[in-house]
Amino acid sequence: MADPKTLKYRLRPVEFKGKQTHIICYHNVPVWPTTVAVVNYFLLTDPSCFKFDKTVDFISVYDLRNMAASLGDKAVTHIKQDQTKDWTKDERKVATGASLSTLLQLDGSSIQPINIFTSGFLDSPIISTLCHLNIPILHG
Repeated sequence: MADPKTLKYRLRPVEFKGKQTHIICYHNVPVWPTTVAVVNYFLLTDPSCFKFDKTVDFISVYDLRNMAASLGDKAVTHIKQDQTKDWTKDERKVATGASLSTLLQLDGSSIQPINIFTSGFLDSPIISTLCHLNIPILHG
């Protein structure tokens, strides 16, 4: 695997429901699509839960990991309470904090990759929201 220090995601400004925010797009990191989708969902719906430099064009894998980790119980609470009542058990598992940190192991040795095309995750509210906005989920 490439050196994590050289892997970057592109930050892209978007307008969502009349407000300016940013979403994360792939640049040279063709991994962790579900993690990016979950972080993007919160960037769109509650960007105040993240603190990052919005003047930069790229963020590192470490930045993404920290953003995901900062969600913590918020992601779990969201999965349990919000627009997820129709989600499958696997979809809930994918988007919880524990799964986020599993997906974000940098050396890849203990990752069981989640294939979002066969897991049903593409039907989740997070993915459908991003698709509706024509935001690229997989790119790179």
